[in-house]
Amino acid sequence: MKKKWKWAFILLLAINAAAIAIAAILLFAPADSNAPTQKDIKEGKAVALNVGAKKEALNQLIDHYLKEEANADQYNYKVYLDDKVYFTGAIRAFGKDINAKITFSPVVKKDGNLRLIVEDLSIGQLDVPVSFVLNYISTSYTLPEFVHIDERNHSIDVDLSEIQLKNNYRAKAVKFDLKNDEIRFDLFVPLN
Repeated sequence: MKKKWKWAFILLLAINAAAIAIAAILLFAPADSNAPTQKDIKEGKAVALNVGAKKEALNQLIDHYLKEEANADQYNYKVYLDDKVYFTGAIRAFGKDINAKITFSPVVKKDGNLRLIVEDLSIGQLDVPVSFVLNYISTSYTLPEFVHIDERNHSIDVDLSEIQLKNNYRAKAVKFDLKNDEIRFDLFVPLN
């Protein structure tokens, strides 16, 4: 009896690991130019699959993407999810590195993209306007094309619709509740 439970647990663990790996590959792989549009979905040429994730898995994906694609190690910064979205790093000013931390509150927009609203900002002991820091990040760091900084509104938009996914897939956020570790996306898969 004990062996059956052991093998059932190992099988369940393997299925969960495979599901997370598949979701990761689908979300961050490059795509062709004819990904499904809203019209394709309405006409039945694409289907929506609901994909769930936990903060821990997304933190691994974010870390991998920043290291491999955005040269985060070169610029000495990190983005991670906890109860909020955090950006930490060092900003080079006056020949010295100054510790920086920005706390964001994520909001799912009606179009399925994410808006990160600045809640807290610290740059060493300096009292610096949020718009100045966001402008500095925008001009000093290499950000992915799907990240848009809005200095006036103290926010950063992550346009999931601009992310190039493999096999012409598209994604949009459905829920991004970090406090309850409930993160869901719709993954749109073409039928042709």
